[in-house]
Amino acid sequence: MAEVDITMLNGNNFPEQCASSSWVAITPSELGYEIITSTLMLAYAANKSVSFYVTGCSGQNQSSKRITSIWVND
Repeated sequence: MAEVDITMLNGNNFPEQCASSSWVAITPSELGYEIITSTLMLAYAANKSVSFYVTGCSGQNQSSKRITSIWVND
């Protein structure tokens, strides 16, 4: 597992109230899991930062923000 710093671009303006405000998650059963995890691993290996688009809650006990899209930053 790799730890990442998260900066919420929209501040606290997140409509879903997930229990954790500092974690993001995606589970293997979710659409795009393979692409998102592959992108994370490649970005990590290349020492690049990434940005996420999140909607809803996911992860253990639905406590983290759900990753629905990812992009690698320059």
